[in-house]
Amino acid sequence: MPFIARAKNFLVNPGVLQNHPYYGVMRDTVEYLLNNAIGIRNAVSTETIIAYLRGLGHNIYREEWQISVLGPLREHGIFIGSKVGTGMFIIETIDDAREVVASMKHRINVETRRLRILRQVVVQGGWVL
Repeated sequence: MPFIARAKNFLVNPGVLQNHPYYGVMRDTVEYLLNNAIGIRNAVSTETIIAYLRGLGHNIYREEWQISVLGPLREHGIFIGSKVGTGMFIIETIDDAREVVASMKHRINVETRRLRILRQVVVQGGWVL
């Protein structure tokens, strides 16, 4: 359960993230997920998380949370897993990790296809990037 341990450790030792402008939201997000969403079977929607954070007084929106909270946490090894149609969760098992990897690979593949199309349109327009 390295993901749960990392999340718990973040609450007592946030490291460089303690100086991040969204540290309070990060802390409250991780604490909420540890108490409510360990494992994919307990996943909660992003809307539920945002509503909880707003209830604590954080003026945060979904996109802002994804970019300014979720992204930096993941970049520092605090992985909040996600699966489209299921929700957000702290990875608990190898199967949870497999689901998250598959979900991330899918998103990467979709964006890679879109990038290929973008490049084709750029070339068709006579532009050089």
